[in-house]
Amino acid sequence: PKSPMKASPVFNRLHKHETASTRNHHHAKEEDAKPRPPPKGIASPPPSLLKRLEAAASENTTTNPPIPIKMNLHIRTKDDKKKGDIQPYVHLNLPQSDVRHQINAFHSGKISACALASDVITALFHRDFVPGTHWNIDTATVDELLLLDREDPPLVNEEERTKKTSIVKAEKQAVWDWKDVYSVASAKATIKISSGDIYVDDYSYYVAG
Repeated sequence: PKSPMKASPVFNRLHKHETASTRNHHHAKEEDAKPRPPPKGIASPPPSLLKRLEAAASENTTTNPPIPIKMNLHIRTKDDKKKGDIQPYVHLNLPQSDVRHQINAFHSGKISACALASDVITALFHRDFVPGTHWNIDTATVDELLLLDREDPPLVNEEERTKKTSIVKAEKQAVWDWKDVYSVASAKATIKISSGDIYVDDYSYYVAG
């Protein structure tokens, strides 16, 4: 019988080259499939930082609507009032949840007009005040003047005209007294409160000193 044909030297060299290339190809695939550690010198953020970032992202994407209130808010500044009583009030928006809770509490008979006036002037003060390290913020002061059965402030319908209105002088201030510098930031208003409306009249905010 004929002996098997021997492979030529050229065939042997091609076969060995192909086998080595195939082996290297499979080895590269296996290396790619393995999880690789992060490059040296780049540390992963700590879990606490990741949680804070996630919370901040959630706050930015989720905005809670303001609490609905059962009263209408109006405001007229001191400068507007100087133009005459015919100067109309404008709508006042106080988005802070705490004051909106207090408005509904007054409407339900749970707090007094003075307590509500204190919360309203406090909300207006913090709306306009620029905080700093050395400011000392005082508690709001209120003084109820009188109860009226007449049309003051101008109310919106006949039913409201017959209801009593509380009139409260309100003020909130902060004092800066540090390193020979004395300054006062103050918010003042006359707040007129009926069963369905809050009129902030003669409102002013100033910083002196």
